[in-house]
Amino acid sequence: PRRPAPAMPSYATAGETCRALAAVPDAERTLFVIGTRKLRGNNEVHLVTHDRDVDALRCVKAWTHHPEIADVAPCPTDGSLLATVYNPSSGSKDHGAAVWRIP
Repeated sequence: PRRPAPAMPSYATAGETCRALAAVPDAERTLFVIGTRKLRGNNEVHLVTHDRDVDALRCVKAWTHHPEIADVAPCPTDGSLLATVYNPSSGSKDHGAAVWRIP
């Protein structure tokens, strides 16, 4: 008989849909950055770590991000820099990007 796969840790963003996920380079911790997808209203960028002792994901910090997030991209050489690409928050067709410094 086939064994079921072990349970994987999961992370919920308080009812928001995750649109973008990326690994953050860090020599000491396993970090991810998550961008939510809410078409109207505020979105969030979450910095999430994997706690190996209890095999769980936990939020280190969350920031408000007003427009809908299309993508997140941590800097491959500096884990404290993060870029977000976002869709317009109004009827405008303009897209944009922001660079963040994270702890």
